Amino acid sequence: MNYKLLSLCTGAAISASSLNITAKGTERPNILFIMTDQHNAGYFGFMGHPILKTPNLDELAQHSAVFTSAYCASPVSGPSRAAVFTGKYPLQNGVTSNWIKLKDESGLLTKKLAEAGYFNGMIGKLHLTPVTDDHGFQFRRICDSPYDLYDKEEIVENDYLKWAASDLGISPERLAALAGESERCGVKDSRFWLGWSWADDKHQITTWTGNEAVSFISSYDRGQPFFLHVSFFGPHHPYSTCAPWDSMYDPQKVVLPPTFGKIQPGAQAGIRPEWTEETWRKIIAAYYGNISAIDNQVGRIIKTLKDKGLWENTLIIFTSDHGDHMGDFSQLGKGTMLESSVRVPLLIKAPGKEAGEKRYSEIINLIDLYNTFLHYAGITANQNSSESTSIQSLLEGSKKWKNQTFSSIGSADGKNGQVMYIKDNLKCIGFLKNGVMKTELYNRNDKIPDSQNIADIPGNARIRAEMETTIRKWIERQ
Repeated sequence: MNYKLLSLCTGAAISASSLNITAKGTERPNILFIMTDQHNAGYFGFMGHPILKTPNLDELAQHSAVFTSAYCASPVSGPSRAAVFTGKYPLQNGVTSNWIKLKDESGLLTKKLAEAGYFNGMIGKLHLTPVTDDHGFQFRRICDSPYDLYDKEEIVENDYLKWAASDLGISPERLAALAGESERCGVKDSRFWLGWSWADDKHQITTWTGNEAVSFISSYDRGQPFFLHVSFFGPHHPYSTCAPWDSMYDPQKVVLPPTFGKIQPGAQAGIRPEWTEETWRKIIAAYYGNISAIDNQVGRIIKTLKDKGLWENTLIIFTSDHGDHMGDFSQLGKGTMLESSVRVPLLIKAPGKEAGEKRYSEIINLIDLYNTFLHYAGITANQNSSESTSIQSLLEGSKKWKNQTFSSIGSADGKNGQVMYIKDNLKCIGFLKNGVMKTELYNRNDKIPDSQNIADIPGNARIRAEMETTIRKWIERQ
């Protein structure tokens, strides 16, 4: 494969054959950071989903800490990912929507790791702007998306498209046009979400991402630990992939969420298309298949780690940038503070002796991964990212944990959009318009999340006011 490797000092390309130092025996762990896109936190076998098959992620969970109350810093891809790599919330790092540059890259996670002797590899979707920058990675195989409908650079700087188009004997532009056909239909059209099979399994982005990760790990032979970010485009819409995944699940056996067909009792924005139930079932069945395709590649990656003898000394973190409503209140996609949108899956397999699966209900934010990575790498926590708390201390038995977090979406000045504040079992959402805030309040312990807005119950007036004040102070501080 034609790997693109960047020299730390010069930025010049170097060949894969020059990677001739060993990773074995290093005291600091290798780090494998796997991320999916738009992945509902409940859509795994280990989370009790009655139909969906994820055997490889289920096995990883058996060796991991499983966090059941993990949240993203923003339910939008770009801001969520930027928060992970900076340890700062969107209002502070400047990335409040997609395709916005970071205010400052000097504190990037990758740069801190490189300074400490890590070799940084990136495979798949990074979604930091501009896509042409290396963002602290010495090795890059990039595919932010298979089309250029929103950012023209995404097919120019696109290793997947170049490979797949060449192998299929067509131009990258033609392949991008095929990949983007459903996206042109508009969000009210079911084809926008369902999509269709425009490439076989060999040429799917999911397979390509898995192949590249397997190749990186199997050929890695440097005398320094690696940080490898493997980021799958799926199960982000369009949900359809190809055979065998598209026919793996019977739409008639799809489990619709308990809120399907109901209107959310608050002001949560989102599409509510009047599709038939048959259409909804086809869409969700395709989403199932997309996840199973990813699970298959995760299994190959983990097997390669084990075959290489790197399993024990590798920190593995699996998560997603945000969720997907998947029919919750008859919505799809993300961009709200509903649990289906803002809550994310999170598995952490620590290096060293295996302790077996353990579940944590503590409230985690993905910005906490920043100092978690640094902590495991033996790097002093970045004090400029004080809101990022290393999860390692929790895994090692610490009883002190901030059981609260925030998430935001909206304008860069914090005067328009939404801010979510969670403390213990309560979730307060501030809806801002020109600085004026309206709030909703939910009990996270409700059997059906987000189904009862308790903000106007007289007995909740004090706690509602306190949480509103906390949101306003947080916005000012950011």
